[in-house]
Amino acid sequence: MRLERMRNLIVLAVVSCIVLVAAPASATLYETDFEDFTIGDVDGQDGGAWVVNSTSGRISDSASDYPINGKSLIVQEADGADGNVSLFFDSAPLVDISFDVGDCSPVRKGKFKLYSDATHYAVYISFYNDGFIHAWDGKDGSTGVGRINTGIAYSDYDTTGISTHIQIVADGATKTYDLFIDDSLICDDYRWYHSSDSINELNIQRDAQNSSNRLIVDNIVVVPEPATMLLLSLGTLVLRRRKA
Repeated sequence: MRLERMRNLIVLAVVSCIVLVAAPASATLYETDFEDFTIGDVDGQDGGAWVVNSTSGRISDSASDYPINGKSLIVQEADGADGNVSLFFDSAPLVDISFDVGDCSPVRKGKFKLYSDATHYAVYISFYNDGFIHAWDGKDGSTGVGRINTGIAYSDYDTTGISTHIQIVADGATKTYDLFIDDSLICDDYRWYHSSDSINELNIQRDAQNSSNRLIVDNIVVVPEPATMLLLSLGTLVLRRRKA
């Protein structure tokens, strides 16, 4: 009897490990390091997931564009208009989005917004032109206190080569989000800018000033949370089934 119990525990441990390892990959909504993309205009690439809304959004591996690793997404102004690019993915009520950012010549704003539909965004993060990262807690003059300086500075990427890792966990049930910068929690339970129930778009903008202003973006991962809770639930179901 004791031997049988030990055998069952070993089987459960193996099954749990398989679930924990295999499930996250299938749960990912979107992931890219741009290495499989074609050099040039990003519009329409990866099955139409990428859309250039205004002027320049392109893939480059040129040293003059300072790619983060191999190929990267370059968003910059052109002809006096903002660079404006969107990534679309399946809508989810709770998403965990992460990416790396390099900001060249940070004298204009770099903007990152999570949209719920064509006109309403829930989360608004800015590489502001004061050299610090800002985040919106609610909407200016309406819900919440509006734009807040996180106190986290970002570097001039083309001279330092130091990129910033951004992670946003947005919850449609509570209409709040958490912001992690370089793996540290900086903003906890900030309110959404616009009220909605889900997220389906990452929008990246670079304010216009001159052609040297550019954002370099790489290593994008979009996960429908709470993936961890799902895995734990699966593990519990396996345990219950074995006990029965």
